[in-house]
Amino acid sequence: MAPARLSHPLCNAARIVSANKIQGELMIVQDEEEPFLQSANFLRTWSKCMGQRCEIEGVALSLDRAPPPLASLPSQSSVTPAAPQPATKTVPKKVAGDPYVNTVLAIAKVASSIGSAVHAIQNPPPAPSKAPAVAPTPPAPKRPVVPPFDIQDIPGAMRKLGMPMSATLMERWFSGQLNYSLSDADERAEINQSGFPYPPNMVDTATIMMAWVLGFRRAKNAFDTLTESLMLETPRARGILVNKLTPYKTRQSIQPWLECKGDLQRFHEEFQFQLIDVNASWSERIAVQMYEEMSNNGVPDDLTGALGAFNFYATIAEATFNQQAGTATVTRVAIYVKDHYTFSPTPGNVSQYLGHWNKSHVAIQHLHAAAMAVNAQLSDAPVRIGKGADNIFYPVRNSDFRAWQQKHGRGGDFIIYSDRIWVTLRRPITINL
Repeated sequence: MAPARLSHPLCNAARIVSANKIQGELMIVQDEEEPFLQSANFLRTWSKCMGQRCEIEGVALSLDRAPPPLASLPSQSSVTPAAPQPATKTVPKKVAGDPYVNTVLAIAKVASSIGSAVHAIQNPPPAPSKAPAVAPTPPAPKRPVVPPFDIQDIPGAMRKLGMPMSATLMERWFSGQLNYSLSDADERAEINQSGFPYPPNMVDTATIMMAWVLGFRRAKNAFDTLTESLMLETPRARGILVNKLTPYKTRQSIQPWLECKGDLQRFHEEFQFQLIDVNASWSERIAVQMYEEMSNNGVPDDLTGALGAFNFYATIAEATFNQQAGTATVTRVAIYVKDHYTFSPTPGNVSQYLGHWNKSHVAIQHLHAAAMAVNAQLSDAPVRIGKGADNIFYPVRNSDFRAWQQKHGRGGDFIIYSDRIWVTLRRPITINL
């Protein structure tokens, strides 16, 4: 991948240019600094800092590291190979000879060794001539060389920042087979680039648990709003319930989970009737943070990194029917998360800015937040925050993940379903069929 080049207006300030271009050496640094927010204290707070845009000869966000093993493939055998046996050395047998002859030969060998030692003492070799002293060459000054940063290093940084779930889901994406949708319509229909439904291994039902999601206050507030307010009884929700339950009106009752034989996707498609949105995407929360005056209300956290903007869905869990009255009554619902883990571009918009990353931190640039508000494209360049070559941060966008997919033929967009919480309604919903 070619290194990013500066074209931002602030880069017209004076620059420091090295005459000798060395691979990985920090080459051009903008004198004027720009404001950033840098992650600190496991993303519970952010600190203000100043960063300098820079150009690095031959260095940019790398997409070169080979993909991890396919997640669907069995792991390598854990059987420990047998230790190699040491080679057997064959010692030739001594052949017995005349004992008197052997004694004479041994005495002669000792006498020869003594004679050689005396000759060496009486005739020592000449002393070697001393080479002329040479003044030591002073070591060349060390040049700061920028360590490489690969896009697959981001999950490791996420873990250091207290975002283990975000790291787990991103690693799953890297280890997946090539899978993505060509359009928003295909993504909603869960059709991949080959025109087929997402394969079963691209549906994750085991990673996200409702207990973890509800540990975030904004998620718990949305859950309570969905289950305790009149959201389940809006005119639109009632209309959907009529359509969903009419085919079963001759029955006494129905339990859709059993009806679908535990098929979660069928359960969702045939019996879901209401939803509530939670959160905002990573880039949207970055923008919020810029205008929250450093409060923690807008800080991207592990829920944002893992699910971005997602929904709680309400699905019929149990209903009874009254044929004489021509009604159906929903007594229980199932609440769960469904989300698409994808790096799809938004049509008509620039690729979403996901922050400047290195192996330990993420930094957010104020100018990017302002640009996102008007859908403007800023030039992307690495940024140095603080001193030292290891303080280089690389800009990351959704498009970088798509480029990685095209380069390696790997990387799988997938569907996330959480487990379900079964809620008995304090006020059952009765509808006319």
